[in-house]
Amino acid sequence: MGEYMIFSLKKKTLILISLFSLVFGGAALFLCSYIVDDIVTADYTSKVRHLATATGHQIDGDKAAKIQKKVMKIYRHTENKVGSEEWGTPAFNEYISLFDDVTKMKEYTEIHDQMEGIQDDNEVSSVYLIYVDKETRNGIYLVDAAHDDPCPPGCFDPIYEVNYESLENPERGYPPYITNTEPYGWLITCAVAVKDSSGEVVCYAAVDASMTEIRAKQRKFFYLTGAVFLVLIILITVVGYVVINRYIVKPIRELSTAARKYCDTDLKSGKGGFSHIVVTSHDEIRELADSMKQMEYDLNEYISNLLRTREQLVRTRERAELMSEMANKDSLTGLRNKRAYEVDIERLTQEIQDGYARFGIVMVDMNYLKRMNDNYGHDKGDYALQKLTRMICDSFKHSPVYRFGGDEFVVIVENIDYRDVNELVRGFRESIDASDKNENLDPWERVSAAIGFAIYDEHRDKTVDDVFHRADDSMYEQKTKMKGGNPEER
Repeated sequence: MGEYMIFSLKKKTLILISLFSLVFGGAALFLCSYIVDDIVTADYTSKVRHLATATGHQIDGDKAAKIQKKVMKIYRHTENKVGSEEWGTPAFNEYISLFDDVTKMKEYTEIHDQMEGIQDDNEVSSVYLIYVDKETRNGIYLVDAAHDDPCPPGCFDPIYEVNYESLENPERGYPPYITNTEPYGWLITCAVAVKDSSGEVVCYAAVDASMTEIRAKQRKFFYLTGAVFLVLIILITVVGYVVINRYIVKPIRELSTAARKYCDTDLKSGKGGFSHIVVTSHDEIRELADSMKQMEYDLNEYISNLLRTREQLVRTRERAELMSEMANKDSLTGLRNKRAYEVDIERLTQEIQDGYARFGIVMVDMNYLKRMNDNYGHDKGDYALQKLTRMICDSFKHSPVYRFGGDEFVVIVENIDYRDVNELVRGFRESIDASDKNENLDPWERVSAAIGFAIYDEHRDKTVDDVFHRADDSMYEQKTKMKGGNPEER
């Protein structure tokens, strides 16, 4: 029996313990990482908010106002503004050169030195003054104390959507927000309004603090914690495996051995099985043995009943299949009947509704059947119908054929026959014409029939009946020609 096992109970137990340990360990790891990230973010947010607030209070608003007015005067009178996205290009350098006089202002130098000191004392990436233009929604740099690639006066960036509220409420400034860009990495930014002596907001004192290094430390912490959790998972798995193997797997294996011997026993001999097992202990094992004996008896009775029921079901199914076949089959020709046609029409209707219908309908109507029955007998008429059936089936080998009435036949062409329908109809007409003109045949062998067809057109046909009627009209038109203008002659 063991050779058929894909996973033994022992392996399943090991997998189950490992999965539970991984799930709970992973959840704990990510929760721990989330908590640490939340703490670090909160700490940086508080630091940047306080530093931006302190900077905003220390900056002389009147001096900042002078710088702002001069920068914005140049900015507004410059038609070809070049943003920081073109940093280092000749066009950008030419645009920035328009603001060279700003850096020579006494106020600019004083504020720059003041912010540089704040920046160095607090170990942040950058402390700068920025003005937000409502019309262009750009943040225009006034003074930037950054040591690496400071943004010169007049340099501008579009403000983030999160800061749009400052356009309507300037005193709000920029509440702390985090960005992660390729040039700067992780940054947390906060900006506080700087006011002049009249209380008007002239610009914002902004602080950028880099979180790239701390994020790297967080990842290192995450990996280290993950390794610790992995070791714990392995230990839990090993201990769990030993305990379960000793107290669960081993007893069940012993019961499995007894059951295997029971299955290998020839029960007809009256030996073996569970009936011969005698358990003298009064515990759960005794209860299990008694339950197995009762189960053996019940199973034998149940299987006997199942076998009898199965035989009855097989006979019932065979009768149902025979009745279904008879209900959908024409007894004379062996073709599908009108009832079977209606079932298939439901499928085609659904395909039309779904928008991927590709089919055609061919109508065949036998000529002179009544005359043949009257002159030669119904057996000859039946022979002619059977011959016409073979001719239709030979022409449309890949399509279902239905006997629709006494002398009417319908073909639903799809797939290969749908593609070649014109050629198949032409071939059928040639076969009919050859049969009708063959004077060596008996009259009931000289089969004559009219054929017409129509292909489903999504622009003309709403239902399958629309295609059917067009095919019927096409057949009727040929029948009229074949009978010299008298299609009603049967």
